Amino acid sequence: MGNQVDKIKLSHPSYAEVPTVDPNGLDTEEGPRIGVSYIFSTDDEEPEGENSNVDGADKEHQTATEQKHHKRNEVECAVYHRGECIYEKSVKTAGMEIYSPENLLNKCKAGDLLEFVTTGQYPHWAVYVGDFQVVHLHRAEIKNSFLTDASQGRRCRIVNELYKFKALGAEMVVQNAMEQCLQDLITEKRRQDQVGRTSVDQELANHLNSVEEIRSDPLSDPITAQIAQ
Repeated sequence: MGNQVDKIKLSHPSYAEVPTVDPNGLDTEEGPRIGVSYIFSTDDEEPEGENSNVDGADKEHQTATEQKHHKRNEVECAVYHRGECIYEKSVKTAGMEIYSPENLLNKCKAGDLLEFVTTGQYPHWAVYVGDFQVVHLHRAEIKNSFLTDASQGRRCRIVNELYKFKALGAEMVVQNAMEQCLQDLITEKRRQDQVGRTSVDQELANHLNSVEEIRSDPLSDPITAQIAQ
């Protein structure tokens, strides 16, 4: 609004230290008055050294949070098929660090399997297909979305190593994922077309039934009955 101040620093940390007289020592009016001294800072940014300290603290806190998330929320499990371990998840597994979606974009490549994790929710899986996009299951529908949109604020990681069986090539993984996405769209379109056909058939059947009733009993038609009267 033109007269706003970016930063205000109080010269007194608590209300108990606020003087009850004019801070300049001039009391032009009778009776006590409350005065507060302000120091207006014109610096828009903190010193570079302080910023570096804050960033370092944030990084340490972020790392501690991630480690805490792994230890407390990760469930170790293994899946066997015909006596062979095909999937194993352990907190000791290498590459279990989690990242923000923006940071993970610099690490993943087409064909990578991604896992989105957060406290109190089931993991969400997706296949990275390149161009910042993933194919994933969302509300019973296979969708092609941007990685940042699919994450919905959750942190993520690459989990290719969790599967023990031999994986397909990256190009084949991307091709299969995109085909699943297109197939799902085709299925949905066919379902909508079928619903439309069913509605049309039902409406036509109702119309034919009405015509048949009029032919068998002409007086059942309101117009015919009125003419007959």
